[in-house]
Amino acid sequence: MVLDKLKDNVEVSYIEKRLIITILFCISLTIANILTIKLVDINIANLVAPASVIIYPLTYVLISIITTVYGEKTAQKTLILGIITVVLFVFMTTLLLYVPSPGFYKGDVSLNYVFQKIDSIVVGSLIAYIIGNLITIKLTGNIS
Repeated sequence: MVLDKLKDNVEVSYIEKRLIITILFCISLTIANILTIKLVDINIANLVAPASVIIYPLTYVLISIITTVYGEKTAQKTLILGIITVVLFVFMTTLLLYVPSPGFYKGDVSLNYVFQKIDSIVVGSLIAYIIGNLITIKLTGNIS
């Protein structure tokens, strides 16, 4: 009985589901670009990869769901929104590097280490990601 009332209060509409998936996609894409800076040892044949390999599959699954349920045009719009989100992130983190910090703040060295590399990483990853996602959208669109 309590679960039925909770279920009625938490019912999510078709549009709200799309919004949630789109937000998850944009956040995952941004996180993937941050995680690229960290390298991980895979321990299989001494492979080393960016930590973003952990979250990139989620972005492909989300874009496939959007393509299958909402169509190719919506998936393309979502991809563009994700790119805009990442570009905004890069702009803001680059701006962050040039804004002076107070004398007591000790985090500038770490922030510089991480965010000075973001812009070049993002350019490469977005090119690859756009190509990969457009292929995923086309393939998923042809299946549905």
